[in-house]
Amino acid sequence: MAGKDLFTDEEWALVTPVPALVVMAASISDGKAMPSVREITAGAEVLVEAAKDHPADTLVGELVAGLKDHRPDLGESKPSSTAGVVDELVAQIEAGWRTFTSKAPGEDVVALRAVLTTAAKAVVERLGTGFMGSGDEKVTPSEQAFAGRLAAILAA
Repeated sequence: MAGKDLFTDEEWALVTPVPALVVMAASISDGKAMPSVREITAGAEVLVEAAKDHPADTLVGELVAGLKDHRPDLGESKPSSTAGVVDELVAQIEAGWRTFTSKAPGEDVVALRAVLTTAAKAVVERLGTGFMGSGDEKVTPSEQAFAGRLAAILAA
């Protein structure tokens, strides 16, 4: 089975944080500086289920199994707004996805696309827009914009 041995260490370093980056970007795409624990948990639950569905000796399995070791990192970037943070995270997602799709077998690309899409959807739909997430509107326009950006990246 294909695994991380398809990638150089530098390429793998771009690919491995992608699931965490998607969850983090989705959680702050509503414009709130502090991501909701409930939103992050919703995304993490999807990734935990993916780890059950994809054995650790598969490429997608290796990615989701190693999630606990990878946290989003803005590096030297110092965005001045949550939108700026989302932009930086999206740029990292895009670089990691481009690297992943350049070498991963087609079935792994399809599987990871489904996992990432499901995780992002779980995050943005977890809370409503009202006080403490109680509002009826589940997805804000900025969350919809993030979901559209992610879909465009994952379609490439």
